[in-house]
Amino acid sequence: MLMPRTGGVYSPPAGTKGTPNTTIQSVPYNTWVDDLTADANAARPITAGGTGATSASGARTALGLAIGSDVQAYDAGLQSIAGLTTVADRMIYATGVDAYATTALTPFARTLLDDADAGTVLTTLGVSPYIQFLLNDADSATARATLGVTIGTNVQAYDADLAAIAALISAANKLPYATGTGTWALTDFTAFARTLLDDADASTALTTLGVSTYGKSLIDDADAAAARATLGLGTAATQNTGTSGANVPLLNGNNTHSGTNIFTGSVSVDAAGDRAFYYRSAAGVNRTVTYHDNAAEAFVISLRDTSGVGIRSLTLFQGGNIQWGGNTVWHAGNDGAGSDNDAGKFAGQLPTYYTDIPSRLGYTPVQQGGGAGQGTNKVYVGWSASGLKAQVDVTDLGKIWTDSLAGGAPSSGWVKFPSGLILQSGSTVVSTNASADGSISFPSAFPTACTSVVGVGGDTTVPSTDLKIGALTTTAFNFRAPGAASTPVRVNWIAWGY
Repeated sequence: MLMPRTGGVYSPPAGTKGTPNTTIQSVPYNTWVDDLTADANAARPITAGGTGATSASGARTALGLAIGSDVQAYDAGLQSIAGLTTVADRMIYATGVDAYATTALTPFARTLLDDADAGTVLTTLGVSPYIQFLLNDADSATARATLGVTIGTNVQAYDADLAAIAALISAANKLPYATGTGTWALTDFTAFARTLLDDADASTALTTLGVSTYGKSLIDDADAAAARATLGLGTAATQNTGTSGANVPLLNGNNTHSGTNIFTGSVSVDAAGDRAFYYRSAAGVNRTVTYHDNAAEAFVISLRDTSGVGIRSLTLFQGGNIQWGGNTVWHAGNDGAGSDNDAGKFAGQLPTYYTDIPSRLGYTPVQQGGGAGQGTNKVYVGWSASGLKAQVDVTDLGKIWTDSLAGGAPSSGWVKFPSGLILQSGSTVVSTNASADGSISFPSAFPTACTSVVGVGGDTTVPSTDLKIGALTTTAFNFRAPGAASTPVRVNWIAWGY
């Protein structure tokens, strides 16, 4: 039987303690030892400084320290918080894993934290109901509608052309024009140009340009023949200048002739001394010289060698004698009349043979070169499969521009220039649609592209500053006349392209 504990305190049983000079009894002694052994191996009660438990968990429970119910389990984050020093108007926040610090928590911030919903928070922040309505929009399009800036209704949609125009610095008498895709620049737009653009029709525009009534009748001609008739020109006006064929020669300067020239009239060579014609080789060497010898009163034909040195001459004297190499071959009284040696013949032909040389050639010769500032180059003019072409020496000048290569006429609303530029104009009445948009077709389609159109309203209902030119094609252009929706408007326009 174990020794009893009173109030958890162990007390030995009576008779256990030894008495001096008295024999210890084995039974009580052994019982006491067993008690001590059992007590040492039993859970020590709290009153004896123990926990009354045989495990750590049981000990904590016996001591009222059960983790998770009586005390907080250890946590690194809580340990970090425990290490903070708190003061008024501060709150804790995580700075990392299980790491905390403090930051300010003002009275105003606390008024946000006690708000029941987002609307109350926005009201606390001073956000007006209108802005709260804006912040509640589901997307950017709805937000723009709330702000009254709907693209295409309230504000202009972004356009590269409009951005380029907006970047220009406007100035008096300047006009924006496109220099490429989405690029614009300014050019001069004089008061005179504006007087031209506000003209109601082509005739008024020509008057503004200073073209007389006669000039209008000329540029209104439908073809070259009509223009020549207006100018009072004859058939010679249709002939080209050149060196062969039915061409008109230029005889107002020195000329080098590469072919045969026939003159049916008189040719005068005026000079104070001997008058001569030189026949030169390609190297410029005088091979034959014909001249009038004033002193001998004779006409001389002098033949030269390849070095230009005289070999022999044929001399026709005014007195009637003829010398060949210094020998007389004919003189009065021995003219061989009636034979092939008849003095009246030249190269076996009587003088009447040489009275109409052009008719024998079949064309009127044209003088080549020799004019003011002209050289002695050889000029070629001829017909090719692509048209009339010209060449100087070995340099090909390409096609010669003629009326047949041009096109149009002012009266038809378009004109084509030698460079390939096509200019079209018109004064057109168009009924706009409900958006004040309209379209005008060109008198003739541009072969490649229309590059620009300038237009103004021709009626007082469409001020010129309000007319907007839109898309351009080879056949037409679009425009907008703000303030003139669903109504006929007159548009005076000029277009150019190629």
